[in-house]
Amino acid sequence: MNINLFTFFYMYLLPVPGLILAFYLHEYAKAALSYRLGDKTLKLKGWLSPNPFKHQEPIGFVFGLVYGFGWGRPTPTSATYYKDRRRGVLAVYIAPSLVNVIFSLVLAIGLYVWKIVFPGAAASWLTTPGILPVLYLMLYLLIYKAATVSLAVALFNIIPIYPLDGSKILQLLLPYQTAAKVNQYEKILQLLLIFLVIFGIIPGIIQPVCNLVLGFASFPGL
Repeated sequence: MNINLFTFFYMYLLPVPGLILAFYLHEYAKAALSYRLGDKTLKLKGWLSPNPFKHQEPIGFVFGLVYGFGWGRPTPTSATYYKDRRRGVLAVYIAPSLVNVIFSLVLAIGLYVWKIVFPGAAASWLTTPGILPVLYLMLYLLIYKAATVSLAVALFNIIPIYPLDGSKILQLLLPYQTAAKVNQYEKILQLLLIFLVIFGIIPGIIQPVCNLVLGFASFPGL
């Protein structure tokens, strides 16, 4: 396969299924848990739909393609329905990232088992002519990309800057007056977040962490 074509597939096409799944799992987990805690409006408004495209947000998806992480369409949860508002909000905004991490590790462990069961197969995919080895290679990389993207989405969303999930968690953990002061700088912090992403600072932190955590499942030689 031509190296430029392979790079295009690897960078911009292979991540697409993983991004769709990662954003869907993240926002659906948030909606499902909020619903279980009493927020029935989510089901009435269709947020518990199994359609993964309902949970996609265009700008967040583009960020995912460019930087390897992003965000889905924010789920409009309402803490007023929770019996214990503090615990409910913490659970609702921590659970989605945990779901992403679990999904990522399940995929990575599956790939690791694949390498153990077929120890010589990976090397042969790079040298054996024909369409079948290429398809096997694409499948392996597709799954690995999905695992990487899901973990990156989890890490990105715990950053404590609005509108990311971490901001809700931080508000509950901080004293009320301190949280109010932080909210005053919300717009500035958002601009800072965009700056840190565009100039590669946050990607430069998240991607090495993903590579370190999931390195055991990476494709040999790539």
